[in-house]
Amino acid sequence: MVSNSSLWADVAHQINLATHSSPDDPESLSDLTVCNIDILDHQEPQMNYQGCTAINPGDDNTVRDILIEDIRVENSRLGQLVNMRVMCNDKYNTAPGHLILNMPIRDMIYNGDHSNPSLILG
Repeated sequence: MVSNSSLWADVAHQINLATHSSPDDPESLSDLTVCNIDILDHQEPQMNYQGCTAINPGDDNTVRDILIEDIRVENSRLGQLVNMRVMCNDKYNTAPGHLILNMPIRDMIYNGDHSNPSLILG
């Protein structure tokens, strides 16, 4: 469990799950709760790296049974609230991700007016 925290990053993601591993020995991330989190800022000009909450399995990784709830996000200067996609980023992955399953996001509150649209892609 990750809880009761304030997160800040100058660029990129405050919460980033499952991007890297070895496709020869893929990993599974499961049964995790992230709750009661304050995200203080998000400013990322590159579209592929936006998402203060990023669930981006690559390298044949699987993400399942993750609950994200009670998240408060300050005004984003440049970015997205959520970027959820099975991906293969040529800079960081040698294989695409495998699966995202059962990934609810509840009670995410955005206190601003500058966020780009969130992405949920397969």
